[in-house]
Amino acid sequence: MAIYLSDAKTADFWTRFKYRFYPAAYVCDSIKSRITDKLESNWSLHCPHTTFLLARINGEDELLKVLENQGSQDPYTELRNLDLMRYRKILYSRVFDSIIKLITVADQDTLESLKEVKLNYKTSRLGVLVQSDGQALRTIRDKIYLVKVQRLHHRATVALKDLGKEPQFNSSIKGKFSAPINIDEELWNKTLETERSKLVQINLKRFIGELKDKTSQARTLLKVKEYTKTDTPPGTSL
Repeated sequence: MAIYLSDAKTADFWTRFKYRFYPAAYVCDSIKSRITDKLESNWSLHCPHTTFLLARINGEDELLKVLENQGSQDPYTELRNLDLMRYRKILYSRVFDSIIKLITVADQDTLESLKEVKLNYKTSRLGVLVQSDGQALRTIRDKIYLVKVQRLHHRATVALKDLGKEPQFNSSIKGKFSAPINIDEELWNKTLETERSKLVQINLKRFIGELKDKTSQARTLLKVKEYTKTDTPPGTSL
């Protein structure tokens, strides 16, 4: 019996069992176990409390990658010599991208149950601590991923017309946004998905723009604190 209970597969079974049937008691652990493999190696997730998720990110390589993609021949030297304004611009861009990454890969119902979420993004020069909660992150996700059906239907119809198609709709069918009767279903669904992806990108760009404005409503969903490498960001020690 002892061997059976200590077996790795058995331990994994019981872990998944308790996360599934007792979700309220293991909110943070459940999220951590589900998304760790979906995140890059410079992320580390911690659960100081059942409903408290702490994400630590070593962002140095990400900033170097940004400079490299911008054509820098020596990103290491350029990063060290960047003026503070440009450094912050790149840094906060990566911080906000990390927030989007987190809310994208996490299960939304479980994420919403978190009472506290902290994301500590650290580089050799500056660090940024973002504090929020599950409901606020769910609101952010909805702002990005929810699209209006009317707008999606219109864009898909226009996209098909641009391909030389003339979508026709059965006016007798209840529901204003029915599928065209003369277009292959697979093509229509593919067009809808393509246009939906474009709308999500539009929403994402708009929201990131709002985040950069400290007076925007979007920033009320996130508390952002900057610190230097000699500081210890409050509330991130285990």
